Amino acid sequence: MNGYRLKSQILFLLGCFVFQFCAAQKDTSGTQVVTIVSAYKPVVKKVAKINVSASNLLPDSNKNLLPYNIPVQNLMYMYQPIVIKPLAVTNTELVSLGSRYFVKAGFGNYTTPSIKALALFGDGITHLIQADAAYTSSKGKITHQDFSNLKLGANGSYYTNTHEIYVGLNFIRNQYYLYGYDHDSFKYNKTDVSRLYQDISFSAGIKNKSPNGLGINYDPNVSVDLFTAKSMLSEFTFKANLPVEKKINNKILAQLNAWADLTTFKSKIPSSDSVKFNNNILGISPTIKFTSKIVQVSGGFNVIANNGKILIQPNVYGEMPLKKQKFLLQAGWVGLVQKNTFRNLAAQNPYLNSVNKQINTTETEIYGGIKSNIGKYVVFSAKVGYVRYRDFQFYMNDTSSITNYKSFVLSDESRLNNFRLHGDISYHLRNRVQLNAGITINGYTGMKRNEKAWNTIPAEFNASAQWNMNERFQLTSAFYFFSGGNYLDSTKKAESFSGAADWSIGSTYKINQRFSAFLDINNIFGQKYERWHNYQVYGINAIVGVCFRY
Repeated sequence: MNGYRLKSQILFLLGCFVFQFCAAQKDTSGTQVVTIVSAYKPVVKKVAKINVSASNLLPDSNKNLLPYNIPVQNLMYMYQPIVIKPLAVTNTELVSLGSRYFVKAGFGNYTTPSIKALALFGDGITHLIQADAAYTSSKGKITHQDFSNLKLGANGSYYTNTHEIYVGLNFIRNQYYLYGYDHDSFKYNKTDVSRLYQDISFSAGIKNKSPNGLGINYDPNVSVDLFTAKSMLSEFTFKANLPVEKKINNKILAQLNAWADLTTFKSKIPSSDSVKFNNNILGISPTIKFTSKIVQVSGGFNVIANNGKILIQPNVYGEMPLKKQKFLLQAGWVGLVQKNTFRNLAAQNPYLNSVNKQINTTETEIYGGIKSNIGKYVVFSAKVGYVRYRDFQFYMNDTSSITNYKSFVLSDESRLNNFRLHGDISYHLRNRVQLNAGITINGYTGMKRNEKAWNTIPAEFNASAQWNMNERFQLTSAFYFFSGGNYLDSTKKAESFSGAADWSIGSTYKINQRFSAFLDINNIFGQKYERWHNYQVYGINAIVGVCFRY
């Protein structure tokens, strides 16, 4: 019985084992299925993008016209009428055109030869030397109404990475004659009325091409000048200037200039009137300039030692735009010392007698005005000013019997006031047409030592025009008008002389790249007027010639 039960248990356990084994060996050849409960898909978040598609630009209707100063065009008259000069030939123009030499030569009536020449040497990058020469002379119909002018010069610059070193040497020889005497009563040979002036000058300096490590720009320079009037006088002048400036920021610029102007004058006349003296000026001028969109202001002063006398002069001026910068309001209070060396005085009136002293003129001006653009091509300005002079020098006819009324002397005026009006206008149409005109009116008052403002000009008007008709033909013109001033006649009576109008025209025709021809006609109205009493200018005169460029 027990054996039977044991066998039954063994068979039962064996059957369970077989059943479990068969269940583990199920068929796996069928298709397996994967069920996805959830899915993850990375997505970049949408953001606003810049539209870079091309579109047509709107037309710019703004006119960016910048106002600029037009220099006052004062012409200094000797006794010859206005001479039309050739177009200025600059170093840049010659180098860019590949030209190194320029010559203009012509001849005209009144036995007038005229020649001007210019030569350039160097590459303009490391060094550049310019040599120039000019000569002209004429013989008038009045006895001894002759003159000649000769100028020789050389200027050079040497360029480094940081500096420019420059030197200059010039020689000028001007021959004039005192022909303003009574030719019926007196007879002179040329040596008796000769005024031969020679001027030899040398200058040198160095300036930086860009601000140094301290942000300072500088241009120290010196010059020496020896001026002589043959058998009459000699004058030696030494000048030194030390200008520096530093840009504080984009709006503020600081400037400082110190200078010395030392002159020694010596008379060569062998008489008891022979004199020797010095005329020295020392000065320093600090200035601060402020520039913004609203205003431009320069404020400073000048401390000057004028032959030992200390002067403090103002140096303040500014500009302020009005109505979206179409108008510029300008005002200033400025002062200076005009040094009356014989060289400077004879440059205005070559018929001046020798002097026994030199008194420098102090000038202070208060002015206000406006500048503006009219359309695209026209710029104008107008200014009114009050000028106060101290020790102004008038040119007065010498009424002594020794000179026979043929020369001039200086008359010192301790105080002189001038109410001055000035206006100018300019029209430039690209490189085709250029028109310029200016007018100046002077009202001299307050004289104490002189009855009249001798040989000054109450009003003057000047105009110039240039018309480039095409690539070959060019027309130029110049017009000058002045009203007459006052002079002292031989009986020491005040008289007035008439004004005059002087009109000149010129033309240039370009034959080819090297040669061109020119014709200048001066004093077309033929007025033999007087800028200095008794010194009549030439009548109508013309010069014809050729220009060569290589």
